[in-house]
Amino acid sequence: TQAEGTPVDKPADPTRTGYTFTGWFDAASGGTPYSWPHNLTASITMHAQWTAFTYTVAYDANGGTGTTESSSHTYNEAKALTANGFTRTNYAFYRWNTQADGGGTAYANGQIVTNLSSVNGATVTLYAQWGQDVAVNISVWVSEDGNILVDDADVAISKTGVGGLEKSVTVTVESPWVVAGWELDGWPMPAQGTAQSVTFNAAAYNTGAYMLGVQVSKDGTYWSTAIRITVTN
Repeated sequence: TQAEGTPVDKPADPTRTGYTFTGWFDAASGGTPYSWPHNLTASITMHAQWTAFTYTVAYDANGGTGTTESSSHTYNEAKALTANGFTRTNYAFYRWNTQADGGGTAYANGQIVTNLSSVNGATVTLYAQWGQDVAVNISVWVSEDGNILVDDADVAISKTGVGGLEKSVTVTVESPWVVAGWELDGWPMPAQGTAQSVTFNAAAYNTGAYMLGVQVSKDGTYWSTAIRITVTN
């Protein structure tokens, strides 16, 4: 307790992870900064104000080519990573990692992130991770009399595979019959590429079993079949 009119020296600057202390003010935001020494004329409450650190995320092609623009981030604010713009011949991009060899922290393409660094002005580099896009191709053939033949009705695919390979299943109806619709576990699933084909990418799904169904029609007659897909890590 000090008497009115007594000069008060400036308190020591506080610290806060991810922020720069910008001064003592008479309000929690905005307001007027105190001058020092400050002559007391009444009891006062001093408010520390802060400016959040900013940092940059840079993207390394790690064997690929093309451009992915760096993104600017602010501490404690969520923001999406820049969508991958790199390509690599005969390889598929499947995620980012803080280490080129994939041994660090992984981030999905376009993932919303916070606090990748608590150092003001730092640059965090994320490295593209590549895998040969190993695909399992399944053909569905429908005969004139509606006989449905599937070359593999039960298949397992891996989210990462050996060496971090993504895998997918592409199912194609190879007949003049019209595809009436695709379903995944009973829910409508859009065709990709053409109405006769759909691709199931393991990386987009949780581990477990799924039933990919297709219905075909001809002259008002409908036939259907399903492929059991098991996703593993």
